[in-house]
Amino acid sequence: MDRDPRNRLNNLTNSEWLRLTNSVWWNSDEPKISSIFRVRDSNSAVTLDAATAGQIPTIINSHPPPPDKLKRQHPATFAECDIRKLILFFSKRGDTILDPFLGAGSTMLACFETKRNCIGIELFWRWVSLSKKRLVTDCADSLKKCKVGKPNEVLVHLKDGLRYRILCGDSRMKMKILEKESVDLVITSPPYWNILEKTGDYKVLHTRKNNGLPTNYGTSNRNLANISQYGEFLHQLQKIFLQCARVLRVGKYLCVVAADFRHGDKFYPYHAHLINTLERCGLTLEGITIIVNNRKHLYPYGLPYAYVPNIHHSYVLIFKNKASLK
Repeated sequence: MDRDPRNRLNNLTNSEWLRLTNSVWWNSDEPKISSIFRVRDSNSAVTLDAATAGQIPTIINSHPPPPDKLKRQHPATFAECDIRKLILFFSKRGDTILDPFLGAGSTMLACFETKRNCIGIELFWRWVSLSKKRLVTDCADSLKKCKVGKPNEVLVHLKDGLRYRILCGDSRMKMKILEKESVDLVITSPPYWNILEKTGDYKVLHTRKNNGLPTNYGTSNRNLANISQYGEFLHQLQKIFLQCARVLRVGKYLCVVAADFRHGDKFYPYHAHLINTLERCGLTLEGITIIVNNRKHLYPYGLPYAYVPNIHHSYVLIFKNKASLK
C-alpha cells in the first residue's frame, strides 16, 4: 500500500499527499472574458460580441524551452519568454531596460529579441562572461562590435543601433553611475537570500549537484546571498531598489519576479516582504501576475510527518514610479 505507516496527520496515500503539496491547484475551466467591451480611439468604437470573446484564450501558456547548456550553468534563472511578455507590455522598441541582477542574462536576451536596449549589472565576472557569450551567440548575425570597455564593463553594439551594456560589480555602487530617470523599465529577479546553500536538499541534489552544476552564485562578502540575517538582507536589497527608483523615468514601471521559499523550518513570504521593501522606495504596487511552473518535480518534503509545500509558482510584482524621489 502506498501509505507510510508513520503518517499520523491524515489517511492519504503518499502519492495523494505529494500532489496536494503543489502550491498551485488548477481548475480545468478557463476564466471567461466579458461578452461585450469597447475599444475606443479618436475615430472609432469597436464592440466585441460574445462569439468573438469566446475565441480569445484567457490562459497564457509560455512553453519555455529547456535551458541550454550555457543557461544551466547559473543556479537561478527565469524564462526569456515570460520576460518578453513584460517587455512588450511595459515598453516600446528602442527603450532602455535595466536589470540590476543580470545573472545568466535572460533579460538581455529578451531585450534583443524585442528590439530594446539593455543595461545589466552582475557581481561576478563568471556570470558577466556567461551573459556576454549567450548574447553574442544569439545576435551573431546582427553584431556590430563587442568589446570590454572600461574595467569590468562589456559593451555590445548591434548593426541596427541597439546597445547592450554589462557592468560587473556591486549593484549598490554601480547603479550610482547611471543617470537619474534614464531607463524606461526595470525587470529583475533578486537573489533568494541564502537558500541556494541547501546542499542536501532533494531539488539541489537532483537538478544541480548530481549533474556537476554550480549550486550558488559565488563567494564574496558583497554577495547579498551570503548575508546571514534575513532582515539585513532585505535592508541591503532596499538600497538597490532605491537606486532603481532613482534611474526609472516617472510614469514607468518596475517588475520583480520572485517566489516564496522555506529556510530551515520557517516559511518566508518573500513576495510580501519585497512589496514592503519596494513601497519604502517610493514605488507604487499596481498589481501582481502569477507564473506557474508546471514542469517542476514534486519532492517529498515533510512526508510523512508535516505539510511542506512544493512551491511551483512565482509572483511578478508590478510597480510604477509615480513621482520623482527627492
